[in-house]
Amino acid sequence: MKRTVLSLLLLLALLLPLPSRADVIFEPMDDFYAAHAEQCEYVNDRYLSPGGVPGVVSPENPSELCVFPSGWELDISFQYEDAQGVVWGVYEEGEESCWVRLDALQKIFDGADFQEKYADAIQSYAGEMDDVSLPEIVYLWTYPGSGEIGGKLLAEEIAQADTPPYDAVYLDESGQTWVYIPYFYGMEGWICREDPGSADLAATAPEALAEKPEVEPVITTLPAIRPLAAAGRTRLYLTVGAVAAVVAVSAVLLAVFFRRKKR
Repeated sequence: MKRTVLSLLLLLALLLPLPSRADVIFEPMDDFYAAHAEQCEYVNDRYLSPGGVPGVVSPENPSELCVFPSGWELDISFQYEDAQGVVWGVYEEGEESCWVRLDALQKIFDGADFQEKYADAIQSYAGEMDDVSLPEIVYLWTYPGSGEIGGKLLAEEIAQADTPPYDAVYLDESGQTWVYIPYFYGMEGWICREDPGSADLAATAPEALAEKPEVEPVITTLPAIRPLAAAGRTRLYLTVGAVAAVVAVSAVLLAVFFRRKKR
């Protein structure tokens, strides 16, 4: 009987996913992506449109669906490189999607770009936060001097960690020390050692200042792009079906187990 119970528990452990703090990556509900998912690369980048940039059906279908105005920010989750070496990004708005040539857009400088550009100036963490009394809420910035908050943590969460979550240190041009947290409670970013509790640190990095337009563009609502891809719905139904199958199998196994127990 014990062996039967253990076997049942092992099977359920294999079938049912365990809770995890890992980030969830949502795939685009797009026909072209569904057909070329293996050739697409996850990037999670942001871009700005200089104006007049078309969004098309796919890298293989140049039919224009919309035109992005100047200053429009595009979140690009996946990119695809065609046979000519042109890199395309998929853009989603609600249940609509389109593809945009990335070389027609201006990439927004982010934390990954910062670490690549300033790799030589970034040092390993050596206890720089040991004598810092953290406020109740600690703010994480996308990169030093970005002026953009990437998340926030509670001081008690940091204090309760088995080991300090800090990984690297950067000293900016004004003499401020920034400490990097690579991943902690689902958050990532840089803490300003001198003012960890402020949510009003101005943008001071050259990259952040260069990207802020002098006049905010007037953004109008984009027209509808296209309906949800049938292939995307099919993948969703398959996922729901898989969960239902796990529940059904579990019910059958439990029924068999209790039937044997009665005997």
